[in-house]
Amino acid sequence: MITRDTYIEINLNSIRDNVAKIVDAYKDYKYRVAVVKSDCYGHKGEQVVKAILAGGANYLTVSMFDEAMALRKFWDGPISLLVPCPLDMIDQCVEHNISITVPDMDYLKQVADKPVKLHLRVDVGDDFYNGPKTGEELRQYYDYVQDRAASIEAIYMHSYCTEDEEFTQEGFRRFESMIKAIPYETIPMISVPNSLALVNYPKQPYANAF
Repeated sequence: MITRDTYIEINLNSIRDNVAKIVDAYKDYKYRVAVVKSDCYGHKGEQVVKAILAGGANYLTVSMFDEAMALRKFWDGPISLLVPCPLDMIDQCVEHNISITVPDMDYLKQVADKPVKLHLRVDVGDDFYNGPKTGEELRQYYDYVQDRAASIEAIYMHSYCTEDEEFTQEGFRRFESMIKAIPYETIPMISVPNSLALVNYPKQPYANAF
């Protein structure tokens, strides 16, 4: 096997400036969420994250708890986990102000009595989590949290196959129908678009995060 050294040249100023252009183009979103999991996809996490934040991102999300703790060394703003956190680490999420994704009702019932911030991922079609699929199911999640220690910080969907306009628009319609089953205006963050959906589809009137 022949091997050779390789390297990636990263222009941090370009990252900062590109993020700033995106933020400027979509000023009507309150939350600008940067997915910086896996050490920024292998691109020297801390330096890149700092450039992204300098460009105007104001929320960070990663997959795992240890990734979030690495960010906590230099960032005291909001962080969320995309992958459900192990139940024995929920107290640490509370301690370090890290929000968690709720994959299903069973998980919700095991964390709702802790003062943790919850992100509800709804299923608008073929989602690999078993989140709520109807407005009635989402209402059950919402009602279960009321008068408990946990709070719902965000509701979001994952935009699959955004190149398929019919599929994507149907996902938007289903999402809007679901959130209307609850007083969604009381939820701090509502997000539907990924990067491609952000630029290829109009802003949904209920969305305030990308």
